[in-house]
Amino acid sequence: MPLARLELARQAGLTQFGEPVVYTLAAGGAPFEVHGVWSDPHQVLELNGAETVVSTSEPKLGIDLPDFLARKVAAGYAATPPAERDSFVRAGVTWRVIDARPDSSGEGLDLIVHRV
Repeated sequence: MPLARLELARQAGLTQFGEPVVYTLAAGGAPFEVHGVWSDPHQVLELNGAETVVSTSEPKLGIDLPDFLARKVAAGYAATPPAERDSFVRAGVTWRVIDARPDSSGEGLDLIVHRV
């Protein structure tokens, strides 16, 4: 798929499935709005050869890095990627970033989070 078409598809996904969240940097400062696709997949982990089963989830917010950086710059900050201990509010719940992993598109990040 040509790069321009991939970019259009990625932007369409963010527009269709994304939602605004209020993002705050760990270093402090005024919060700003970013858009991302929320996911909270359920996982069942078997430990010790299935003797112990743990049910958990890995909540994450998928963001488009160029969009995130543009919104961050527009809010008066340097164009740096999300960092551990940044946080955001989604649907009245505060989440803290514990890891930022590249997604398969090459332009996005999955922000792995935990509830504060």
